[in-house]
Amino acid sequence: MFSSERNMTSQESRQVKLAEYAALRSEITTFLSLQVQFMSYSIALGTIIAGLSTKDPSFDLVACFPLPFLIFGLLYLDAKGRILRAAKYIYTELESTLIDPVTGLPIMRWELFIRNKRELRLILSWADKLRWVLFLAPTLVSVVLAIGWYRGYGRQPTHVPLVVFIFALESIFVVLFIGAAIRLECYDRKLCRKKPNLFRCCFLLPLTEADAFSQLRVFRHKLEEFGTLHIQMNENGVYSASASQAGDSPTGYQNAWLRDNAMIAFSRWQCGDAESAFKTLQGLTTFLKTQAKKMEAIIDRPELRHDVQQRPHVRFNAKTLKELDKGWSHAQNDALAYVVWLRLRLAASDAQFRLSQDERDLYDLFPAYFAAIRYWEDLDSGAWEEDRKVNSSSVGAVVAALLEFQKLEKSGSGHPSKPEWKHLDELISRGLQTLRQQLPFESPPNRETDAATLFLIYPLGLVGPSGAITDRGMQDWILSLVRARLVGATGIKRYIGDSYYCQDYDKWLSPQQRSGDFSDRIELRDELLQPGCEAQWCLFDPLLSVIYGQRNQLGEQIEFLNRALAQTTADGACPELYYLKNGSYVPNEHTPLAWTQANLAIAIHQLEVSLNRG
Repeated sequence: MFSSERNMTSQESRQVKLAEYAALRSEITTFLSLQVQFMSYSIALGTIIAGLSTKDPSFDLVACFPLPFLIFGLLYLDAKGRILRAAKYIYTELESTLIDPVTGLPIMRWELFIRNKRELRLILSWADKLRWVLFLAPTLVSVVLAIGWYRGYGRQPTHVPLVVFIFALESIFVVLFIGAAIRLECYDRKLCRKKPNLFRCCFLLPLTEADAFSQLRVFRHKLEEFGTLHIQMNENGVYSASASQAGDSPTGYQNAWLRDNAMIAFSRWQCGDAESAFKTLQGLTTFLKTQAKKMEAIIDRPELRHDVQQRPHVRFNAKTLKELDKGWSHAQNDALAYVVWLRLRLAASDAQFRLSQDERDLYDLFPAYFAAIRYWEDLDSGAWEEDRKVNSSSVGAVVAALLEFQKLEKSGSGHPSKPEWKHLDELISRGLQTLRQQLPFESPPNRETDAATLFLIYPLGLVGPSGAITDRGMQDWILSLVRARLVGATGIKRYIGDSYYCQDYDKWLSPQQRSGDFSDRIELRDELLQPGCEAQWCLFDPLLSVIYGQRNQLGEQIEFLNRALAQTTADGACPELYYLKNGSYVPNEHTPLAWTQANLAIAIHQLEVSLNRG
């Protein structure tokens, strides 16, 4: 919750920014006035020299004619450069921080007007170029004189060294003038194309409980303008991990993950687009059908589970829905479980999304598969695809999926005659027993606090009032541990000791290595990490906002949504994470990350629900 002190500080900051704006506008006005004076002085001095030349048209005097124009021209360009520098600060920094919280428009309306109203821009641009011609045209006099001198025509100079010096000086001034003029023109065009950093206002003017309803409307408009929450599914209904990665990117983020797609589909569903969620799940089901033989083989011969490449694959080609040739840490029970959990939930929500016969045959394999791998004690790579251990977040995801099977059976829509369905209660009980032993930790004693345990609260709802673990105290412990141990100034760490994108990560590893499979040699990558230099992720602040919204704690809900909004980049993109590069936190190359976008969309939707609920 934002205190009155925080609000007062924000108001004081606003007054300081307004004072800065007034001072910079005054500075711009001063330099505009100086530009006019420089043109006047150059014309006046040029006229004097021209007048003297008519009485005594000596070569030496006429050679000096371009000098005042060039000198004052350089001063003119200096003034223009200072104007553009002040304008850039106003446009990219001040304008974005001084937003009317009700209308969402900049308070500095003149800057907005001169960038949106283009009818005089062409005329003014040409007028500016004509002023440059005014300063440069007199140099033609020196050119004509120099040619005449070289060819022996007309008057010759009286003081040759002086004239040579004047010509050399004028040549230097001409080169400086043309170079500066081109540089400033490019700078001006770039500034006109540049969008102000509107997302700085998310930090400087945070959402408050008093004005959240009107502020949120403004923020949603800005997010739509920048396409922050736009995630484009492909023709198969699935999403690449990051839209920023080309088809041959060494990062692999142009591929699709089951987990990420399930989370995006869930976000779509929660935000009111069930059709989109259904289409994504159809794409995931199509891929999982190619993995049915792997599940059947492990059901028949459970020892095959020890070879992770024999397990159902969790990462695949987004365009072809086929396996990738590259080896991967496919022992990820949570990824499979999320798809099953969401597909069954959607089927139960509306008759139009019920399971087809082909889907029944596929999804009926999962209870037997989870039993065959003994999921409650299975060493898997978990949500972070790293070293294998018994992860609470994976066990909990499977329990949540099995509970949906149980609901399906009780509704009469399942296949209770199948042997594996008869043991659902026992399978669920074994998983819950593991969770009661391990929670609120992820994989004790080696891994205790881990942000992945948040998924058990949301979206799975396994730990909560309506979940299988109804202990409010357990939810409190998970939240407290994450906030006490993992929340950073920019984002939230996955766990203490996380070496993925540690400090200066791109210095130590090649593009192919950065997102490679370290599940068998995690200790090698861990050696790169300096204590306290873990990456800070952007996935979790939106989830905490949603969780606190469900707990009717509006202050904390707004607090974590503000953090999530502040994590967006200057062009409105949602990063995967921020990491230390040369001592400063910067977004990594997987920006935007579709999963982050999906989580932020849910958080904004949940705040709207909370505010409408009153």
